[in-house]
Amino acid sequence: MIFGFTCSVAWFLGFILMVVFPLPFDMISLALCGQSLNAPLGGVTVLLNQIIAPIALEQETMTRLDWAATFCILLGVVLSTAFGTHNSPPYQLAELMEFFENPIYLAFSAVLWLLGILPCVWVVRYRSHRWARIHLVYAFLAGAIGSQQNILMKATSVLTEALFNGDTSAWREPITYVMACSAFGLAACQLSYLNKGLAISETIKYLPVYNACLILCSVFYGALYYQ
Repeated sequence: MIFGFTCSVAWFLGFILMVVFPLPFDMISLALCGQSLNAPLGGVTVLLNQIIAPIALEQETMTRLDWAATFCILLGVVLSTAFGTHNSPPYQLAELMEFFENPIYLAFSAVLWLLGILPCVWVVRYRSHRWARIHLVYAFLAGAIGSQQNILMKATSVLTEALFNGDTSAWREPITYVMACSAFGLAACQLSYLNKGLAISETIKYLPVYNACLILCSVFYGALYYQ
């Protein structure tokens, strides 16, 4: 166990395949399309996981209920993809900071952190041994924190795109580096809680819950932030 991560050769291989390789593609997709389109496409992971997990992990089997739940998630993905925002305007740093000052976004973010994330952090830290379904709390934490990370990562991706297009103005401001570091810091927390939940739960039961929380929170808070 290193910094809350249950590490093994398989874990490091999964980390490389799920984090290191996809990172540049995630940043490109976040820069090019709206978060309401990008986040739901993560539901494709659910389908692939439900197919591969029973093959790779012999002790896990899919039931009809699992397939029904997977179908519902994929139906939501199709609808979100069909009606989501298919392009993303080139935001400036001033616009992104103005979005952070939106009272509605601040109010709902405060609700998420004060009534959702922080109480769940307290539960997994001090009461995890008393909860039979503590893995659901880990799934919510990873998904909720991931949604906040997606907002910051998209902002960082948009400003990185502008940098490659020759506009360096945003990267002269300290707040840009604060956003980038915050995005990667939240990503580390997201991975930690995701990993802890996977360590105590079946993959085919846990990941769909995590992905559902991530998609719902990302679409909702992305819509509030980017209006």
